[in-house]
Amino acid sequence: MNPECLKERFTMNNRHDSGFTLFELLIVIFIIGLLGTIAVPNMNMIFTKNKMRTSTSAVTSTLYLARMKAINQGSLHGVEFFVDGSFHLVQDPYSTKTVIGNPYQLESGVSFTEISFLNQLAVFDEYGQLDKNCLPTGQTIGIVRLTDGTADTTKVEVTLVTGRIRETIQ
Repeated sequence: MNPECLKERFTMNNRHDSGFTLFELLIVIFIIGLLGTIAVPNMNMIFTKNKMRTSTSAVTSTLYLARMKAINQGSLHGVEFFVDGSFHLVQDPYSTKTVIGNPYQLESGVSFTEISFLNQLAVFDEYGQLDKNCLPTGQTIGIVRLTDGTADTTKVEVTLVTGRIRETIQ
């Protein structure tokens, strides 16, 4: 081929060089809509599970913080839970109940279904152990159970003797 022929071939304006046809655009919009229809329900499920994880982590972290403060300061510290989904860290939980820091709130849609601590108060002593007076007689594990209103629940357990804190997804 001669160079003039190549030049003419590459400079010719083809009708497809100017953009997309309406049919091509409609096909792309249809595919995007179909993918969106499939993805949206899955995204809602992911957001709900994330709220459960966030709420459970907040409860666990607050219990760990109460335990560490009890050990470091050599005095009783605890976490007080409320039916409305709020909870806060307290010093001297059996008498003055001095609130430390800001109260925490569970994510929207997440609630407590079980708090097995007496008076909804988990208390740690200066050794980092769960105080026996915060559990019903004969009970060796304190439980805080959370739900998001579906079948998903999580459980945070605190062991009496060791003060061990453990999360369980159920």
